[in-house]
Amino acid sequence: MTMSRHLQIAPASVLFERARAVERFDDCLRTLVAEMYSLMYSAYGVGLAAPQAGESLRVAVIDLRGRRASRASGATRDLRGRRASRASGATRGLREGSLAEEGSLAEEDTLDDDASAEDAEMDAELLIDDCREAHEPFAMVNPEITWQGTELRAYEEGCLSFPEVLVSVERPRDVEVSYYDLEGAQHRVRARGLLSICLQHELDHLDGRTIIDSLSRLRRSMVLRRFAKQARMATIAR
Repeated sequence: MTMSRHLQIAPASVLFERARAVERFDDCLRTLVAEMYSLMYSAYGVGLAAPQAGESLRVAVIDLRGRRASRASGATRDLRGRRASRASGATRGLREGSLAEEGSLAEEDTLDDDASAEDAEMDAELLIDDCREAHEPFAMVNPEITWQGTELRAYEEGCLSFPEVLVSVERPRDVEVSYYDLEGAQHRVRARGLLSICLQHELDHLDGRTIIDSLSRLRRSMVLRRFAKQARMATIAR
């Protein structure tokens, strides 16, 4: 398939808009989803929302198997899935020192090959607790959260639209999502672990929210300024 879409990188405006509901389940929708899968796999992601593909529609695709492939290749991942707490204290995906002193971003080591026993145990929790959709790709049309648990967990999350940025995001551990498939049939999935994080992350995209909304106003502004500068430089280079 010839890729006609490109990954939208901040500060692309489509990333900050509330996406429109899908009204027609037709070949155009199926083509969009196929292109989203291709884009997600080419970027070694585990989830992608339509706005990230430049289409402001309430559609998302997920395939958690991409997480293992991305680790093996050393490529960037959409979601890192590491719990943001250690014996030494809370982890920061964006180091405050680098941001405050240099205006740059620094990435914490995450899920590397020499992960500790604690990390391996957490990985097992994420993979075992996820329901069957964690082991096969699936597309969601007009998804919505219908229930969420009261227990909150913080994890470091990355995003393909914000390369090299990691942010600690606190979310409900358990979540239930209702969505339609490409044929218009309704489904409901209850998830925990990585699938829960991924579901909530992608639904955030559909409402124009991103991981940097969990940062302070100052740090969020600094991140956006950095990406705006990179976009200007890329335009000049062309």
